[in-house]
Parts: sequence; structure tokens; C-alpha cells
Amino acid sequence: GYNLDGLGAKEPVTGAVGSTNRVITSSLDAVSEVKAYATGMPAEFGHTAGGGLSIVFRSGTNEFHGSAEDRFLNNTTLHRDYFDVLKPPYDSYHEISVVASGPVKIPKLYNGKDRTFWLFGLARHHEKASETFVGDVPSADMLNGNFNFLNSAGQQVGNTIYDPTTIRQLANGTWTSDPFAGNAIPKSRFDPVTNNFLAKGPFTAANSTPGFLDRLGPHQNLVAPTTYQSFRTRFDIKIDHSFSNNHKIFGRYSQGHHTAFRDRWVVEAAWRLIDPNAIPFPIDQPNMVVSDTYTISPTLINEFRLGWNRRKTTKNPDASNADWAKQLGIPGVSGASFPFFATSSNAPYYRTGPGGISSEVWEDMRMQDNVTKVWGKHTVKVGFEIMKTKYNILAEALPSGRYLMGGTALPFAPAGTSGNDFADLLLGNVNQAQFTQALATWLPRWWSNSWYIQDDWKPIRNLTINYGVRWSYESPFQTKYGQQSQFDPNATDPLTGRKGAISHATGPLSKSRYNNFQPRVGF
Repeated sequence: GYNLDGLGAKEPVTGAVGSTNRVITSSLDAVSEVKAYATGMPAEFGHTAGGGLSIVFRSGTNEFHGSAEDRFLNNTTLHRDYFDVLKPPYDSYHEISVVASGPVKIPKLYNGKDRTFWLFGLARHHEKASETFVGDVPSADMLNGNFNFLNSAGQQVGNTIYDPTTIRQLANGTWTSDPFAGNAIPKSRFDPVTNNFLAKGPFTAANSTPGFLDRLGPHQNLVAPTTYQSFRTRFDIKIDHSFSNNHKIFGRYSQGHHTAFRDRWVVEAAWRLIDPNAIPFPIDQPNMVVSDTYTISPTLINEFRLGWNRRKTTKNPDASNADWAKQLGIPGVSGASFPFFATSSNAPYYRTGPGGISSEVWEDMRMQDNVTKVWGKHTVKVGFEIMKTKYNILAEALPSGRYLMGGTALPFAPAGTSGNDFADLLLGNVNQAQFTQALATWLPRWWSNSWYIQDDWKPIRNLTINYGVRWSYESPFQTKYGQQSQFDPNATDPLTGRKGAISHATGPLSKSRYNNFQPRVGF
């Protein structure tokens, strides 16, 4: 688990604490307290997998305070990786932050001394990085249709390339096809779509002696630096107000904006349009909390909280809606996505293929109330939480097609013993084509309710025993517009008349369960 000021601050639904672009972070000088829970999570925390991190923001005071810093690294302060053979390009890392706080003062209108305080933090993560990449690209011979791969002894070790247009069944029932003469595909046999694709210079040229050769061709024939950029801007605003010594309230709003590419650019791609990692991957994650604390007596405190947490990501490749299928010569299909060329095993060619448009939005809203009572050596805490979660997904689709190539292997021969994936692409021989389209967004919603009681007992000075129980209930999720389906083994398929069919029932997708009790013990 991960929370700021008592409420969740990681990506709702699926976020992992270790993913830096899935949690709200803050400037170090804006934090007053950090607690790490390795085991024995207190019962007040739910939705954790055995450990958690709890962070509390500091508040402003009657005096103005400010700080600024830049944590900086570059090539001068970093050594190269052991196997790096290239001098790396310039790397830089900045972690810049500014934090200021003080009393709220509006000249001639309001003086917040001893009552109202503000805190503002602004941080910027600015990173440019590179490493040495060693990988595979098609050789000049392969691009020209020559699949004779000669080892150091001059022996041809490449698979035999068969002509898919000659596949036939023999009288004895076996299937066969004829190999290409000289194990080379004439350029006259290159598919027009492939010619148009290769004319764009999609693959980086090999620049190194292959590390090794095998029946599929040269490997480790490209050595080049990678490219990575990541920029994250985040800010925090907090206002504290004291109605009295016993009654205090604060509100905080934090937001992180992450602008980066999806990952290191694909070095094998010379045509950046088809690089799936050279696509901007913006992330916006706002987080808000309002907390009201009332000290009823020196031994009894009540805290009420409201919170909101949201994360949105989008993916919109530059190749989208540019009618690249038509430009490459594929007739009669949608122009919404770039045609995805894949091997017979459904793998992309040299990690290329921009994919389609997608977006995801995670959101939760929470209400909590916690009561703390001190009885001698016991500190008892009891409370409840109500949370509503939303998940909005526009799934990636490929309406222009995903084309799985094949055909240059001998029919029914063991996999990998004949043919070549790149030869399949040159011939444009499609074994299978898949067309997908997002007809609706996936919009599940559900509620979570929980209560807990926790006792921290300190029988002796250097021993504290924590024990408690938490009960939680999560409603079966339903979709916003009832656009849901599931497999029903008892339904009759209208096409086959057999048992087992896809149903589109409305309402919850499962039964409610009310027996989720979670005992907690630690010391």
C-alpha cells in the first residue's frame, strides 16, 4: 500500500508501489513524516499486499520558510556499464524542487497568523539516458532476398526457403513444396506492399560483424546507443486552518504530469513512425484530500477525511488515421491504424509496429472516519472507509489489420527447421489476418466498504503488541451502460444449439460475499 495523508496515492485498481509513474510523489522538503510497514500491517489499512508506505505532508507555520535544490548527475559522475563498447551520448539527470510555506496573509483583508497556513511545492524530474544496445536487424543480403548464411568455414547454414505457391499434396498423402533456386527469392517475387514498406527504410542498417550465425540468419549485427527521455512535473498545494486548539482542518491538492516516451526507442527501427516506444505517453495523476481533526478530550480524537485519486494515460501513435494501409497498397481495409506485420508466431518484426489508439482512466473517491482513544497502555483505533472505484478503458485495436506471415517453411516440417520469417515478409504471404475494432469502452464500477478496530498495547517500555481485525466488502462490479458479456456454460448457443454461449446479462457479474474478515497481529 501507499498513501499520502492517510488516503491512497497510487494508481487506483492496478498500481504497484514500485512503479514510479504510477504513484504520486512529492518534494522531499514538503514531507514531515514517513512510515514504512514491512509486516504486521495495522488494521486501518486495506488493499495492501503485506507492506506499505505512509507519508504525511508538513504544514506551514507563522514564519516564511523556503528551500530549493537540484540533484544532478551526468556522464562525469557515472561510469559505463561493464559491457558497453561505445562511448555513451550525453546523459543527464536533474531532480529539481522548490518548497515554500508560511501564514496566509491578504493585506487589509485577512491575517492568518496562528490560524491559517499555506504550503506550496513544485518539482521537476528531468532525465535523458542512453545505454549500448546489441541486437539483430536484417542484413543487406536478406533485404535483397538472399538467405544463404555462410559460416566461418564458408558453409551455408541457413534454412531452405520454400516457395508457398508450389505447395501441393502428393499421391501418398504427404504435402510438399519446391525450394527457391539458390535459396534466394527473386526481387520480381517481392510483394508490392513489402516493396512499399521497405522503400521507407524501416530497419536500421547492420553496422557490426554478426556475433553469430545460425539457420535463421545473422544475430547481434547492430551495436548502437539507445535513446530515453523522461520529464515529470508535479506540484503540491496545502492549506491548514485552525478553528481552535481542538479543531483543525486542512486541504491538499497534488498533481503529477509525466511526459515521456513509452520506453527506450527501438534501435532496430530507422523509420521512427513504426517505433512503438517513440510514442508520447502522457500521464496525469491528480490527488486530493480534505481532513478534519477534532480533539474531543486529551485521550479521544476524531478524524474525518475525504479523498479523490485519479490517473489517466493515453496512447495516440502518429501513424493513426493516416490511411497507411492504402499508402502501402493494402486495399479495402480501414485506415485508422498502421498495418501490423508479424511473424508466424505472432511476434513483431524487429520489435516494430506502433499499434493503435488506447486510453485508460483509473479513479477512486473515498470517505473515512477514524476515532482514536487512549486507555492507559492501550491505544485503540476504530474507523470505517467507503470507496467508489471507476475504471475506464478504451482497448487498443488494429482495424487496419494484424498480418501473420508464413509459407516459406516446408509443409508440416518441425518448427524452425525450414523457411525464414523475413522471407515470409518479402513474399507478403499472409497465413492469417486479424482485424479488431473497439466498439465500446470497458467501464466497470464498484463500491468498497470496510471497518476496523485496532489496539496498540504497550505492556512494557520496549515492547508494543499490535492486534486488530478489518472487515471489507467489495461489490461485484457492474459496467456503466451494461455493456458486458460473460461465458455461460448452461446457456444454449443460438448458432450450434449446444450448451455454452456468450451471454449479455445485466446487473452484477458475480455474487456478493460478506465474509472477508482480516485479522492482524504484530509486535
